[in-house]
Amino acid sequence: METIDQDIDAVMQDYTIVNQWAADNTFFRIETVFLHHLLNDLIARCPEIDQIKKIRQIKIDLYQLEAHEQHIDGILKQQMKNLAEKAKGTYTLIDIDIVAKHKQLEKLMAGLTLEYRAFKQILFALSKEEMKKRV
Repeated sequence: METIDQDIDAVMQDYTIVNQWAADNTFFRIETVFLHHLLNDLIARCPEIDQIKKIRQIKIDLYQLEAHEQHIDGILKQQMKNLAEKAKGTYTLIDIDIVAKHKQLEKLMAGLTLEYRAFKQILFALSKEEMKKRV
C-alpha cells in the first residue's frame, strides 16, 4: 500500500512541476504580445531603413521563439494528460515514457527560458539605443 501512495505522490510532484512549466510557458506567450508591440513601436518610430531591417530580423527571431513555445506547449499538455491518467491508474504506456518526456521537457523549458532571456536582452538593448538617439 505504501508503494502505491509513494507512486501517487511522485506522480503528483511531477504533475505540479509540469503545471508550473505550463504556467511559465503561458507567461512567455503573454509577454510575447508585449514584445511584438514594442517591436512594432520601434519600427513605426524609426526613420532609418537599416535599423528597420534590423528590427524586422529581430521580429523574425521572435516568431521562431513563439514556434518553440507552441511546440513545447503541446508536449506539456500531453504530459499533464499522461500524468493525470497515471494518477487515476488508467495510463497504458510504460512509465519510462513519462520519465523520458519529463527529462525532455526539463531541457526544453530550460532552453526556452534561456532563449527568451537572450532575446529580451537584445531587444531591450536595441530599444535603449533607439531612445538615446531621440534624446
